[in-house]
Amino acid sequence: MMSYAITERDIDAFRELINIGLGRSAGILNKITRSHVTLSIPDVKIIPIGRLDEIHNCDTEGELATVSLDYSGSFSGRTAVVFPQDSGAKLAMAVTGESEGSPELDCMKVEVLKEVGNILVSGVMGSISNVLRTSLSYSIPVYSESGIEDLIRSCKKFAE
Repeated sequence: MMSYAITERDIDAFRELINIGLGRSAGILNKITRSHVTLSIPDVKIIPIGRLDEIHNCDTEGELATVSLDYSGSFSGRTAVVFPQDSGAKLAMAVTGESEGSPELDCMKVEVLKEVGNILVSGVMGSISNVLRTSLSYSIPVYSESGIEDLIRSCKKFAE
């Protein structure tokens, strides 16, 4: 297998593709929520799967709400959108109009986050596949709640 050293230019190009996809996703979310949604580009790091444990020391503590989708085509993988639990609940309340403590909120939160995750992933992966002039097929979004350690373990297991 041939090795390729990833350059800062590669990361900048990847960051721009993510930015384009997030812009498209924000437009869709604006329509759904009927309010202005701003999505900022996250910090982009490319970490070999064997060194994934290095992100364990990130600022995220506690339970995370994760929406993951597998994709396949000319290339395949898994992508995930990760929300701190309280942010996921706030987003669900904003989209549904439900109040905190509402009995319906928990069920609706899962569906809202799956849909938002689907929109974000489709936007980002769509911009990447457009540039590469290829198409991708996606799995159904999967929602889970776990800590960062479980998320890392899941990613490593997927890569095996």
